[in-house]
Amino acid sequence: MNRRALVKWGIAVLVVALLVGAAYYIGLNRGQLPWPPGLGPGAEGTTSTTANDSPASQPYADLLAKPNEPAYVPGKGFAPDAQRILEIVSLQVSLEKHRMAKGVYPRALADLFPTFAPKVDGNPLTRPPVDPVSKQSYDYQLSADSEDYRLTAVLDNGKQYSVSKANLPR
Repeated sequence: MNRRALVKWGIAVLVVALLVGAAYYIGLNRGQLPWPPGLGPGAEGTTSTTANDSPASQPYADLLAKPNEPAYVPGKGFAPDAQRILEIVSLQVSLEKHRMAKGVYPRALADLFPTFAPKVDGNPLTRPPVDPVSKQSYDYQLSADSEDYRLTAVLDNGKQYSVSKANLPR
């Protein structure tokens, strides 16, 4: 390997390391990852509150039933609430693909399959995903004019996580 290629490789590794470190730091401060013992808010030598602890700065702080547990554990997979949210968002993307292609939202989630199916590991799903714990379908309601929808999952804490056309970025 010549010197120029080695420098490019080194820079690429450094950038990846910085991105992973930044993502981990963000996860710690948003409560998505547990703090190591002796570190973090409330540990000896640290303050327990910050400007970012206000409810207004953390609009989703009480969304998950267990906000201090990681959303993903290597070897185990996603926590049920994290999986529900990921599936709802991936179905929302599929709903938008269907609307872009056909001009309306589908009458049922099953109408997304196989053409507009969300993908897992690069492969399209063959049927709508179901709740990882109850094994029940997610609630999908289409408006009377087929111009809007509401897609809902019930989280472990009993709260509903819903998306609709109104939730889309503009």
